[in-house]
Amino acid sequence: MKKNKKDLGNFGETTAVAYLKRKGYEILKQNYFSQYGELDIIALDSDEVVFVEVKTRKSSFSNAQSSISKTKQNKMKLTASDFLSKNIAFQESFTRFDAILIKIDDNMNYKILHLPDAFR
Repeated sequence: MKKNKKDLGNFGETTAVAYLKRKGYEILKQNYFSQYGELDIIALDSDEVVFVEVKTRKSSFSNAQSSISKTKQNKMKLTASDFLSKNIAFQESFTRFDAILIKIDDNMNYKILHLPDAFR
């Protein structure tokens, strides 16, 4: 089955949300936009606010991870600050940035690699 880039991204984000919910995370927002960029998923893991970048690739996990550039990480940090400034309840929370990498084949079989605190 062929998927275009948008379909692949949507599949990845839907899969990542389901994965996080199974792990006990509470999903706060999906596709949060600010003037700086977008955050794919914002979730709560116990009392920690987690900003999640999802990358879905047909190639490899390393290809997916390397696509999260320093520029993208900086935009995520600015967008996270925007979210926190508008959501007073979370301003004193611990925060972290995770990456969820999804490798998928043509038969829609996939593997998930979750990298907590991915940018440290």
